[in-house]
Amino acid sequence: MGRSDIRMLLVLVLLVAGPRPATRPEGSAAPSSSTCALPVDAEVSDGFRPPAEPWLPGNRGLTFATTPGRQVLAVTPGVVRFAGPIAGQWYVTVRRDDGRDVTYSFLSSVDVAVGDVVAEGDPLGRTGPVAFQLGYRDGTTYLDPTELVVDACGLHHAVLVPVPE
Repeated sequence: MGRSDIRMLLVLVLLVAGPRPATRPEGSAAPSSSTCALPVDAEVSDGFRPPAEPWLPGNRGLTFATTPGRQVLAVTPGVVRFAGPIAGQWYVTVRRDDGRDVTYSFLSSVDVAVGDVVAEGDPLGRTGPVAFQLGYRDGTTYLDPTELVVDACGLHHAVLVPVPE
C-alpha cells in the first residue's frame, strides 16, 4: 500500500492520570493535581463558540448533556464570588488565583456560599432541568473552558494516525 492509499487522520488523545472520584468524603484531603476534575459526569453537547461581537449569538462556554440532579464539581480551586439565583436558575462563580472567573450555570441547587474557598473536585451544587454550562472569563472576555479541562486532566496531544482508505 502506497502513500496515496493512506490518509492521515488527526486524533485527539486524552491521557488521564486516573478517574476522578464522584465526591470527596468529608474530612478527606483535597484532590491531588493528578486528579481529573471534570465539572459533571456527562458529555459535552456544544463546544465553545465565541461570538464575533459581544452582543452577537454564540456559546460562551461548554454545554454538557446533563440530566437534573447530577453533582457539579469545581474544576479549579478558588474563592466563591457568587452563589445564587438568576431568573430562576442557580449559578456559582469561582474566582481563581489568577483573577479569572469560572462560572457553573443552570443549577437546581448550590452547596457553597460567597466567600467559601473551594478545591478542585469540591461539590458546588446539582444540575437543573436546563443543560449545565461551564463558563470561563478574564474580566469581560470569555475564554475557552476546554483549557480548564486540559489543565485538570493532564496531557492532551494530537497524534497523526495512518488510516487506510
